[in-house]
Amino acid sequence: MLFYQRYYYLAFRAHQMPEGSKENAVIILQKAKLEHWVLGKTKVFLKYYHVEQLNLMLREVIARVVLIQAYTKGWLGARRYRRERQKRNHGAIIIQSAWRGHMARQNLKLVKKEREQAAVQIQSAANNEKVQNKVK
Repeated sequence: MLFYQRYYYLAFRAHQMPEGSKENAVIILQKAKLEHWVLGKTKVFLKYYHVEQLNLMLREVIARVVLIQAYTKGWLGARRYRRERQKRNHGAIIIQSAWRGHMARQNLKLVKKEREQAAVQIQSAANNEKVQNKVK
């Protein structure tokens, strides 16, 4: 793996893949604040402890990225859960509303039937009284 491909996280954003140029290698080394390194035509010559420092810095950057990803995934999961819970509550409200409407319609039918029966009884009593008055 090439130097700039391995350590570009230290100087560039994760979505910016730099070209493999000497300038980019210099930028990476300057951002890492390393001294006493030499740049050859195709290689970067580092002191033995520079590789460890670079790897340690890279591990820290990656750990921060993973932490941000974890927070983001947690936030997205919580948001998704809230939306599902709202849908579920909304669904329960719709079912409850439909049930109350059904019961109200049933009650209305019952009231209409009782009123019709009461009207029939009143009419029957009135007709009976008419008939009795005619007979007398």
